[in-house]
Amino acid sequence: MIHQIDKEIEQEKSIAEKAESFASIILSFTDGFSPAVGSIAGLIPFFFGDPSMTTYIISFILEIVVLFALGAYLAKISQDSILKYGLEMVLAGVITVLISILIGGGHG
Repeated sequence: MIHQIDKEIEQEKSIAEKAESFASIILSFTDGFSPAVGSIAGLIPFFFGDPSMTTYIISFILEIVVLFALGAYLAKISQDSILKYGLEMVLAGVITVLISILIGGGHG
């Protein structure tokens, strides 16, 4: 009987280890893939128009949507509030842009 219980515990560990390994791979892929998607999404408007203020606004809106979607995905994985995570990601993106502008000093 003890041997049977040990076997069941070992099987449960094996299933948990496989699940943890799979989750790590998915999250690693997300961490590696999301910056590329975010960067490309912001560049798309510039491929179809001249660099006017409208193009910059569309690019900014696309980036906000991508950041919110990434936050929603992370919220779904962690079973937390989609709105909370989405807004946190957008806020982090806006703060990053502001810091970049302050450090870079702008153009000209």
